[in-house]
Amino acid sequence: VFAVIILLVRRRAWLDMTILASGFVLSVAAVHIAKSEEARPRPVGGLIHAAGYSFPSADSAACVALVAVAIALARLTENRGRQAIVVTAGCLLTLVVGLLMVALRAHYLTDVFAGWALGVAAFVFCAMAAHAIARTITDTSATGH
Repeated sequence: VFAVIILLVRRRAWLDMTILASGFVLSVAAVHIAKSEEARPRPVGGLIHAAGYSFPSADSAACVALVAVAIALARLTENRGRQAIVVTAGCLLTLVVGLLMVALRAHYLTDVFAGWALGVAAFVFCAMAAHAIARTITDTSATGH
C-alpha cells in the first residue's frame, strides 16, 4: 500500500492516492474498533498462532486494500487487458487469503466476510468523499467562486 501511495504521488495521481491512503487508515481503524466491541474469541484448534480477537478479520480487511491497490495501478494504464489482469489478481489474492484464514482455523467464515465488508465500506466511503470533494473544487474553480 505504501509503495503504491509513493508511486501515485510521483505520478501526481492525487485522487487515487487520497482514496488509497484514507481508505486504508479507515479500514484499519474500523477493524480495531469492531474487534474491541465484539470481543469474539478465535476458533478452537487453530493451525497457526493468532493473537487477539477473531471478529472481524483484520487480514481480510487489509486484503481489500490489495483490490484498491490493483484498481489504482490499473488506472495508470489504458490497456484494458492489463487492467483486467491486475484487478482480477487483486481480487483473487484477497479471496485466497480470506479462505486460507478459515482453513487454518484462525477465523470463522463470518469473520472473513465482516472483514471484507468493513474494508469495502471504508474504501467506498473514502472514494465517494474524495470524488465529491474533487467535484466541488472543480466546480468552484470553474465558476470563480
